[in-house]
Amino acid sequence: MLREILAILFPYIVILYFIDSIQYISRVNLLFVNHFGKNYRLKKSGFHISKLSPVGTTIVSQNLPVYFTTKGLYKIKDARSFEKNLYDVSDFQFISYDDIDSIEVDGKDIKINETSYLKAPSSISAKIIRDIAKKIKVIEPAKRIQKIQKIFYETLDVKKAAGLNNAYSGYLKKLKIFCAFFFVNTFIILPLILYSNLYVYLNIYLIVAFIILAYLTILISTYYTHRKVYKNEKRQRIYVLLSMIFSPVSAMHATYYISRDFFSHFDYLAIAELLLPAGIFQSLARKELSLIHQRKQLFNKFDWHEYWDLKEKSITDLLEKAGYTSQTILAAPGKQDENATSYCPVCLAEYIESYEECSDCQVGLKKYGSSPAELE
Repeated sequence: MLREILAILFPYIVILYFIDSIQYISRVNLLFVNHFGKNYRLKKSGFHISKLSPVGTTIVSQNLPVYFTTKGLYKIKDARSFEKNLYDVSDFQFISYDDIDSIEVDGKDIKINETSYLKAPSSISAKIIRDIAKKIKVIEPAKRIQKIQKIFYETLDVKKAAGLNNAYSGYLKKLKIFCAFFFVNTFIILPLILYSNLYVYLNIYLIVAFIILAYLTILISTYYTHRKVYKNEKRQRIYVLLSMIFSPVSAMHATYYISRDFFSHFDYLAIAELLLPAGIFQSLARKELSLIHQRKQLFNKFDWHEYWDLKEKSITDLLEKAGYTSQTILAAPGKQDENATSYCPVCLAEYIESYEECSDCQVGLKKYGSSPAELE
């Protein structure tokens, strides 16, 4: 009787697992994914099958639409504006530190003066924004620039990120074994019993007992692992357990709930330098530096230029530690079309003389033969 019931239900279990493996990534997130323990790949905005393997690791990095300057916060007003590479003055909302009476967090929601200000991707990232804003606000204005500089260098500290990666990976090893055991029994051994003659030799009740045991073990292990890694995230821990209780197949992706916020305190370029191939890291650094040069022109405000100058300096120092220079990263690519006279510094698409702006990136083109400094 049990075998007949499970034979009917099994296709739906497969569908549920596949659905749970799909993840939507918004522009405020970047996804670093490996499916079998190495060779990370970068996933940008859109739908991705990011959790197909029960032994994979998925790390989410935030690229939040808020900028901390010495005078206050610049926030991009809505998600539609943030989808652009470059912004208009009308896309921003500015609030001075002098006008901030309180900054609180309610889950993912950041509230300034008891009014919702920004929805962060996670409760952890919301607390990071709150803490940074509070620290900068209480410092006397003349010393804020040093604090912002320190924050940039901390978020781009690859050595520290590598240390965390090594420390956290140990927490995941046992959990991955439990997830793999759950997966093998559910999607390999169970269907062999259901749809072949192996049921004669294997006791289906014993296999179901193994599946239930693996599931309960994962719940317990996830709880204790999450508590070790994220000590103060009690609410998030409850949500994680509830998601696996209401959808048991998601327990096979338990490592995702642990690894996704490993590097919430780090800039995505630091994670890219640590986890991705050198060519991809260089491409990301080139894009970021190119956009910085053009974003500086948006406002004729000293604090805005201070912010991007510090950001550029911190990225340049990161490149030097990795063995590159900004001149090398921003060097013109080799021509693919002899008729091309310019190229997009972000995506490297080539254009003929009549074009001045990249149709995809909406950034100004750079002439072949010009130096990287001419981007500024």
